[in-house]
Amino acid sequence: MSSSPHSAWQPTLNCSLQQCYVSSNANDSCRLSSTPCFNYRTSNNITYCAPASICSILESCDNITYRCASNTSICVVNSCCAQQVVCLPLSMVNFCESATSCPLTFISQSFPVGFLPTSVAVGDFNCDGKLDGIVANSGSNTVTVLFGSMNDIIGQTSFPTGVNPQAVAVADFNRDGNLDIVVANSDDNTLTVILGNGINDTLGQGIFSTGTSPQSVAVADFNLDDKLDIIVANSGNHTVTVILGDGVNDTIGQRSFSTGKNPRSVAVVDFNLDGKPDVVIANYVDNTVTVLLGNGANDTIGQATFPTGGNPRSVAVGDFNLDGKPDIVVANFGTNTVVILLGNGVNDTIGQKSFSTGINPQSVVVSDFNLDGKPDVIVANFGDNTLTILLGNGQGSFTAYETLPATGNPSSIVTSDFNGDGKPDLVVTNYYNSTVSVFENFCSGNVL
Repeated sequence: MSSSPHSAWQPTLNCSLQQCYVSSNANDSCRLSSTPCFNYRTSNNITYCAPASICSILESCDNITYRCASNTSICVVNSCCAQQVVCLPLSMVNFCESATSCPLTFISQSFPVGFLPTSVAVGDFNCDGKLDGIVANSGSNTVTVLFGSMNDIIGQTSFPTGVNPQAVAVADFNRDGNLDIVVANSDDNTLTVILGNGINDTLGQGIFSTGTSPQSVAVADFNLDDKLDIIVANSGNHTVTVILGDGVNDTIGQRSFSTGKNPRSVAVVDFNLDGKPDVVIANYVDNTVTVLLGNGANDTIGQATFPTGGNPRSVAVGDFNLDGKPDIVVANFGTNTVVILLGNGVNDTIGQKSFSTGINPQSVVVSDFNLDGKPDVIVANFGDNTLTILLGNGQGSFTAYETLPATGNPSSIVTSDFNGDGKPDLVVTNYYNSTVSVFENFCSGNVL
């Protein structure tokens, strides 16, 4: 906070706000003086006046979303500070202060799993209130469930899958209140669905056909029947397959849709904000992402394709510029970058930016790791055994913060709050040493 005589702590009469005159000809004249006007962005377009001398102590805010990062003050256009958009309260006793993010510190520990782990998901498999880790082991054709809170493993068990499992996801498919597991098996072109019993065992499993060489799997209610469905990216025949669930332990049909060449990763989001789940696919060979817009039944209403960097290997979504519209981040294995595609809330993008990573980025996650209210990105780099941390500024851009050491060629990364302290942690599969590493976030908190 500034020590200016116009600060919140030393208010003067000169710091008071007056409402501007609003007319058909002008809305920037002040009632009491020629003080510069601030355009208060509300639905009824009321404007307010404030003295120019307070400019230096105002916090900048987003000029697209008109949001303040640190509190509920309103966003206004400051005509005395080179048109900079700032946060300004309607009372001078509560200035917006800049939010200071916490210093990030991660402490890791590793646990053995099956042979050549490729993918990891988290969920409370045994219903004890603690998040467990579920790992797909491509070399041993199993999934391993790590019981505990991920930072304190108390046991593990494994279940058989199909051949060469590449991806895993978790959901309650049969609606019994217990978490189930779905695994994409690349070499026998199947999905394995393992039904959990809420303890540490299963009620059985089902096998379902997919396209050729399934590489990625996600879960959503695509036909809006309140029953969970599955989508899988098939790299061998350049499709995604949607498998509609019956809410018990079977399916009511499936349908495939064309993608780009060699789709390797899939994410689900309502990209065009119509209340129906859409799909984003990273196409490894032709260096694109495909967005399939869902119609809420079992079809699409169109698709769009956008360029990425070389060999996009992983895709995730977040609102990186805080405009309320989903954006896309893609990890490009071949060019050692991530690309941010900013969505327009319809079926297009309004621009993209590229940021450097480590060597061969293979997996990417999104969360607010430093607790400043802005989405960040962390990338697992398979080629140089590192994790790249990119801190977001809330306007669609990122700054490289730190590179964390990993081990054994990290192949997959997910984030969740494993220890319940309100800070997003990480779990990473280490392909060649057959372990997972848990990175606990010791960020000290947001300081205002």
